[in-house]
Amino acid sequence: ARSSYTWEPLFTLSLSLVKTFTKEFWVFQLIHAIFINTVIFRFIKKNCEYKYFALLLYFFVYFVYFNMEILRESIAVAFFLIMYPLLEKKNFKKYYLLNLIAILFHYSSIILLIFPLLQKIKLNSKSVVLLISIVSILSVIFLFVPEAIQSFMFTDALSEKFTVYSGISANINGIILNTLLFIIFPIYIIKLNKKNDEQKFENLMFAYFLFATIFVLISGFGRFINYFGIFMIVYFTNTLSNLHKIYRLNLLKFGFVAISLSVIFYYKASYYLISYDH
Repeated sequence: ARSSYTWEPLFTLSLSLVKTFTKEFWVFQLIHAIFINTVIFRFIKKNCEYKYFALLLYFFVYFVYFNMEILRESIAVAFFLIMYPLLEKKNFKKYYLLNLIAILFHYSSIILLIFPLLQKIKLNSKSVVLLISIVSILSVIFLFVPEAIQSFMFTDALSEKFTVYSGISANINGIILNTLLFIIFPIYIIKLNKKNDEQKFENLMFAYFLFATIFVLISGFGRFINYFGIFMIVYFTNTLSNLHKIYRLNLLKFGFVAISLSVIFYYKASYYLISYDH
């Protein structure tokens, strides 16, 4: 039977444009990779002192994923990197225009619509209470009245994606691992940056922990973390740079770096080693 699934409009259009010149899919992949990696490389160069180490992390964690697995969503991620300076400058007209383009490449970028609101919330003890309240309310809605969320979806495709994402959950081991990797570890990294005079991406922290907490509870929404991925790599690399400047080289710092990289590598390696024999 023929699948009724349809890709987002701008992805379909861009793929069709390339196919008017050649039927070879690798040509589209090449154009796609040039765009994605140019945007990512420029972002890392602008925001990261140890840019080559950040690139190494990118190649290990996201290169195959962005360039060969999630072609549509990686375009939306690249648009968010382009949009971020507009978010900082509060140039919301251009931000939302680019956001609309990103949505037409992948519907998951609909979450970027609320980032201008979330960036106003500073990460502190009061906002943590707010975050827990939001996640608790959303979790109840997801579990008991998902139709309430679906009614806000603009298209049937969005509604179907929401149904699929909300139906995926991790076992207790997965919840513990995701909590350690995406909640506890980032909190510790942020604390290490307290002595850093130049803090980056503070306006994304509340949004990150909001979506990370939802992901821990409902693992189907983990793909939203993709929008924070390059920011996380840059922030982690800048943390190592900051440690090098503030603290002398010692066994504790070396151990932290070694353990951090081991956890990141284990998480990604285990993803690619999952058996799909079924």
